[in-house]
Amino acid sequence: MSVQNRRKRVLITGAAGRIGTALRENIGMDYDYTFIVHRQAHVFAPNYKVIDLLRDYEGMKKEFTGQDVVVHLAISHEEPRNENNLAMTTSVYKAAYEAKVGKLIVASSIHALGGYWGRDFTTLPAYRYIAKREFDKIRKIPLVHIDDLPYPDGVYGATKVYMEALGRYYTDKGLPVVVIRFGGVNSDNSPFKGPEGEIGYYSVWFSHRDAGQLIRRCIETPNLPEYVVFWGVSNNKYSIFDISNAKKLLGYAPQDDAETFYRQQSPR
Repeated sequence: MSVQNRRKRVLITGAAGRIGTALRENIGMDYDYTFIVHRQAHVFAPNYKVIDLLRDYEGMKKEFTGQDVVVHLAISHEEPRNENNLAMTTSVYKAAYEAKVGKLIVASSIHALGGYWGRDFTTLPAYRYIAKREFDKIRKIPLVHIDDLPYPDGVYGATKVYMEALGRYYTDKGLPVVVIRFGGVNSDNSPFKGPEGEIGYYSVWFSHRDAGQLIRRCIETPNLPEYVVFWGVSNNKYSIFDISNAKKLLGYAPQDDAETFYRQQSPR
């Protein structure tokens, strides 16, 4: 099989996690996958590899070698959590660079800019109205743009700012990097309250189907900027994010709107 016709080799870290599971079920079967998981209980097939990304750098680098795309979704829940995730991010970038990965897609978060609206949607009146579902009071929704300065809403958000900044550094060294600021992805694929009871969740919701589409388009689209950032959210009526660059550069066409789900599923 020629290089042009062969299936892309795609590796996903954190493949058994909440986002990883959603993506495995929605990206499609057109790639030769390697799935990295952190414990044996998650091994379902030969293409699942158990690697401790915090401690086994050489094992990670070996699996990264020869990959067209690495999608980094893994996070550490081991304390000290934030310090561990900073260390993991540093190791993943270094391994991807040294292994000459074709493209690295990393999972940042909307919380890297969460200070613009506040964790409780309290920053601006329009956001408070969204949080309370007082939509009749909204005149215009101020959108957070992809090129707005970082404004984390906590230490977790700050670790994602570091992830994005390190991506710029490695892009200058020759590693193509795609950053996706993930919105609300949950196991139930629901636009209602998030896993931590976040209010206004229907504004930041990212459906499994749309997450799969966005990642797939990031994998497939040629001639992207060497470093590029996208918001990972669905086509929510009351979204606070400007996703125009994903539509323009990727042809991203999100299919789901939290309000449609809300009308159909909201308890009466």
